[in-house]
Amino acid sequence: MSKLPTILNARKITYQERAQFYDVEYDTNVDQHFLRSLVSPDVHSILEVPCGTGRNVSWLAETGCFVAEVDIEKSMVEIVKEKINQSNIQDRMQAIVSDMRDLNLKKEFDLVLVPQEAFQLLTNERDAIEALLSFRKHLSINGTILIDLATFTPQSKSQIGPSYYDPAVPNGKLVKEWTRQLPNGKSLTRSRIQHEMPSSLFLTFFYEIEGNGEKEICMADMLLRKYDLDHFLSLCKETALEVQAVYGDYDRAPYTPESERMVLLLKRKLVLRGVSL
Repeated sequence: MSKLPTILNARKITYQERAQFYDVEYDTNVDQHFLRSLVSPDVHSILEVPCGTGRNVSWLAETGCFVAEVDIEKSMVEIVKEKINQSNIQDRMQAIVSDMRDLNLKKEFDLVLVPQEAFQLLTNERDAIEALLSFRKHLSINGTILIDLATFTPQSKSQIGPSYYDPAVPNGKLVKEWTRQLPNGKSLTRSRIQHEMPSSLFLTFFYEIEGNGEKEICMADMLLRKYDLDHFLSLCKETALEVQAVYGDYDRAPYTPESERMVLLLKRKLVLRGVSL
């Protein structure tokens, strides 16, 4: 899949169609040991948003906590529901279609997980603030919010950085990433073109699905917002949240401006008569 004319004819798809192969496309578990470490004995309820097709369902079910898996894409949530039903854990896990900017779950959670770059899909200030307020509304008094951001720093690439980003790749260059097998026996090949800008990263993914003598080529765009720590702290101040800790990786190394990740743990600020305490 390296011929430009072929790519120009690719059919554009959304998350609705990507849901059918999202488990294969997004199979990372590099953050799992860190996420597990956040489930302390004081945590009895967990909200993951967005949950995608439920890459964390299995280990979240093992915690014994009540878990709400939330995503805006109905096709993703239907796959999560199927996983929940197959494991017979409907009594302690729910899958819900909702927008992270406007959650109304009528429940507070001890732990809110916003994993790997998900928050960065909110590309304008108003959306980011609405999402933080939404998380805060659903956070128990002593609860914790995890927000995991990629910094897209021009450092050497490691396993904790997003697999789709390489600072050494020039803007506009087509890069073949991988070929993987789908459960139906077909193969999925993903390639990408990245365009890095001062405040954002724009990517176009190309998917070649091949098998049974047939080949289909699709494409999907993704825009991610970049954050520095001062900017994120200003959002927290505006939404009555405070940073409890910020790490540069999943082993809790201190964050520095050169870190590939900005992993934040947030708490509610107590507000009394309009004054934050």
